[in-house]
Amino acid sequence: MPSCKESPSYSGAGNNRRLAGHDALLLPGGRVSSFWQSAGYDVYWEGLVFASGIPSGPESVKVFVAELEKKGIEDACGMLKGIYFFVIESRKSGDIHAFIDNSGLYHAFYTPRRVSSSFLELARHEGLAASDFDPDAVVEFLHFGSLFSFGTYLPPIRRIRHDDIIRLSRQGGKLTFAKKNGTGICSPPDSPSVTFEQFFHETAASLCNRRVSIDLTGGVDTRLVAAMFDRCGLQFETASSGGTPEYEDISLSRPVARALGHPWFATIHSASGLERDMGDILLATDGLYDVLYYHRLYQLQKDRKKRGVDTMISGAGGELFKDFWWLHEFPFYRRGASDIERFVDMRVMSFGPMRGILTGAFDDAAFNLKRNLVRSFSQYALDTNTR
Repeated sequence: MPSCKESPSYSGAGNNRRLAGHDALLLPGGRVSSFWQSAGYDVYWEGLVFASGIPSGPESVKVFVAELEKKGIEDACGMLKGIYFFVIESRKSGDIHAFIDNSGLYHAFYTPRRVSSSFLELARHEGLAASDFDPDAVVEFLHFGSLFSFGTYLPPIRRIRHDDIIRLSRQGGKLTFAKKNGTGICSPPDSPSVTFEQFFHETAASLCNRRVSIDLTGGVDTRLVAAMFDRCGLQFETASSGGTPEYEDISLSRPVARALGHPWFATIHSASGLERDMGDILLATDGLYDVLYYHRLYQLQKDRKKRGVDTMISGAGGELFKDFWWLHEFPFYRRGASDIERFVDMRVMSFGPMRGILTGAFDDAAFNLKRNLVRSFSQYALDTNTR
């Protein structure tokens, strides 16, 4: 059973202002944030941050700062887990370092002069407008509802990569970059540092100070996650969503939650409030995702928030380990080359953009979309087609 003492957490606009005094750092005022300080550092973060087996938030941040003082920031970053945007200011030098989680799941952004966790805020401060849009990125967004690359549809604004550390000097000027050590995923160790069960025990210990809701569907990924956290003694609710009470994920998940002995909640999606909710969804997705697609998730998360939930766990990502991504290569598995164009045709872009609604440079971008995707995905090819 995980146990932890109550840890202090500091949040609010007053704490934001302390770090936001640096002109190159834009901290959106309407977002929940946390703050911690030691004798030598002021630390700000958004999202969930923890070190293995240590309660999330300030207790984990304290351990990270101690590691930073011993090994330096490039090595210390590897110990943090979660989904977060992290900013640390040295009181001695006045320099600020900013980075995101080592999986690259939290989206934060930078220009040559500024860094922020809000794309819309950064675009406003940089004075960017519709005339600055990149046609290639806009067409990709219209076709997929999101962007695959680390860019945005405003070329001056880039997403922070998982291994980037951005330095903002007290003297100002352009941002400078360093790389984290040992946070890549393409060269895993020969044997994991923790067992499968140990991973869940340590994560449960880190989440013991959170109000947790676990996605529960009919799939094996979410059922495994819920069963393992139950085995580790974590307190949590389960939640499902769908268009009708008869939806498969809802009908299958309820008996699973009952068998595990955890509360179960269902959100039945209704499109009736779509027009009213679109503004809120646009802000929640930072203008970078399909607001129609996220309406169901918006209602699910609103229901969770009403119940006091502050942390959601999902089995999403398990599909990346399935043979879906190379099934189309059958029977030529483990070849020394990947057919990236076939991969894009079969797994990414099974139909072309609707070019009839586009003109000029945007129509040209639609014509080139597939070619651009093939070039973009080619950088991820490894030594065999099953990797």
